Amino acid sequence: MSSTNNDNELKSSSNIKYKTTPSNSLPSVLPTTTPSTPSKKQTIQQQQTNVNNPSSTTTTTATNTSTSSSSTTNTSTKNTNSSSNANNHINTLLNSGPPQLSPPALFGIIEPQLYRTNSLYPVNFPFIKMLGLKTVVQLSPEVPIKAVSNFFQENNINLIHLGLKSWNVDSSWKPLTDELVKECLEIVLNYDYYPLMITCTSGVHQSGVLVGCLRRIQNWNLTSILVEYKAFSGQSNSRYVNEQFIELYDVDLVTLPNKLPTWFVEQQKMLEEELENDNPDEFLYSTSNSAKLSKSYYYDMISTSPTPESSSSNTPTTANTTTTATTTNTNN
Repeated sequence: MSSTNNDNELKSSSNIKYKTTPSNSLPSVLPTTTPSTPSKKQTIQQQQTNVNNPSSTTTTTATNTSTSSSSTTNTSTKNTNSSSNANNHINTLLNSGPPQLSPPALFGIIEPQLYRTNSLYPVNFPFIKMLGLKTVVQLSPEVPIKAVSNFFQENNINLIHLGLKSWNVDSSWKPLTDELVKECLEIVLNYDYYPLMITCTSGVHQSGVLVGCLRRIQNWNLTSILVEYKAFSGQSNSRYVNEQFIELYDVDLVTLPNKLPTWFVEQQKMLEEELENDNPDEFLYSTSNSAKLSKSYYYDMISTSPTPESSSSNTPTTANTTTTATTTNTNN
């Protein structure tokens, strides 16, 4: 009986042992593997390893700490570099001295203490302040901006706005009126207004016409006058009517003031000395107001006109006395 049972168990075990599954039949769902959790024994062994080798844990913690400290160091280094760059820039500005001056675009020197320019802007104020101006003559009708007006008041600069007085012209081709040019030239030739600057909106047309008429009084030839005019206006911005006005303007309309600037007196003196070699016994120069003046008049003007403190009463007396003496010699 027992042998029979043993035979049956062997058959059943053999059936289980040698039971195969066809190769073409696959399971519809793959078996999922669950992560193996460490047993209690493995946990205890890991703890003992950490206790026996504390350097590994310390190394990991130190690595994390060094990483965070390095990022903090990089941030602080960047902040330090930016602050040092700012300090270097400030030190460079301080060591470089005063800030650079910015003159107007069309600023020019006509004669000593006599200037010309276009419209002024706040960026030009430090440069203009260095000129020590006493008077500014504006030939254009536009009113200066408030910043410019305040700058003139703060620096005690007298603004003469001739453009508001007589801008309408009689003839259509004239850029300026004869009266405006006459009044401005008499201011320019009066030393009481110096240092003086002429200005207009463009710095080319009105100022250029006035300077050209001034050169006519100085006996410049027309070619040199137009060369100076085009130096400021350029070939594309020059106007033929301005050149024509300069050429045809009657300089005899201008009356010379009592106090002439030094540069004007010295120029007339040099012209007089050149003519004296040819005509020593005649009147040597005809001024813009058609008055015949002798050589001694200009010698007297050199000592009297440039200084504002000197009195102007001596000039006409000297001129009259010299003129009378010269007339007597001519009659004889």
